[in-house]
Amino acid sequence: TWGVLLLMAGMGVGMSLRLAGARHVPWLRVNQKLCEILGYSREELMQLNVAEITLPEDQDEAVRLNGCILRGEMTGYSRERRYLRKDGSVAWCYVTISAVPDPNGKPSLVISVIQDITARKAAEALLEQTFEQAAVGIARVDLDRVVITANRKFCEMTGYSKEELVGIPLRRI
Repeated sequence: TWGVLLLMAGMGVGMSLRLAGARHVPWLRVNQKLCEILGYSREELMQLNVAEITLPEDQDEAVRLNGCILRGEMTGYSRERRYLRKDGSVAWCYVTISAVPDPNGKPSLVISVIQDITARKAAEALLEQTFEQAAVGIARVDLDRVVITANRKFCEMTGYSKEELVGIPLRRI
């Protein structure tokens, strides 16, 4: 397990190791990239725990998924999650959590691989803002040409609300 962290220490992803079920105790190990993502020195980050840096709105899901791992219902998961940086800003991350079993098959350690996707999320938000404020009507459709969503101008042009448009075949409009 320690070897995995050492092998990946130089990669472009943050990594951490903690005891299974121990969301409220400090990590056993963190790599430098995780420190960079969150803006803490290694010494500072080692004094914190995952619960202290997880956005409050994301805590319930994290606790639920952690419980599933502890009960053996799953061995890991991947999700987008938000963390609080030292400066108070939010880091959007794609997190992959994997449990490491003890000799009896019970989860003993948890390895987290954390990729910073903050720039991607900002680009998505800008794209969404541009879509919504466009001076022309735009509808997003699936491969069957059924409306997934539409911008404000498209709604004005068709007389439908966004909610009414979802699920309608484009040919019916």
